Amino acid sequence: MTQSNFPQLKSAEAVAVLPERADTARLEYIHRGMNEPPPRAMFVVKLYLQEHLPATGQGFALYIDNEWIRKYFAFIGGIFFNVYTLDFFTKHAGAMIRFTSDHETFQDSGVRLPALAGNADAALQADSSALPTKRQALSD
Repeated sequence: MTQSNFPQLKSAEAVAVLPERADTARLEYIHRGMNEPPPRAMFVVKLYLQEHLPATGQGFALYIDNEWIRKYFAFIGGIFFNVYTLDFFTKHAGAMIRFTSDHETFQDSGVRLPALAGNADAALQADSSALPTKRQALSD
């Protein structure tokens, strides 16, 4: 894949959502090792594309700064990935979103990972009934 074939991003957004069943199991597993109760919510990071990805046999790897995002998925407006801990945002807020096809040569997207607004930690532990489901958050 040539650099010109990498996705062109418009923007990025982090959204707190209610976890799905598989996400809840993942949250419980992660936070059990941290000796803390799992949060009632998680985040999805939505990367909005300027145009839909072409259907090709070639792929690309997604990085936030130097961290490889091994699993990402499509939604109507682009691609997204799940974030299960606030540490990810603490470590990467403002970091460049990058693409590669060989894990050695990178192309910056020109878009940075957004910082979380407000007291996200309190929001994760508070009543989560006002949060959207993942499906609702990804429907735009």
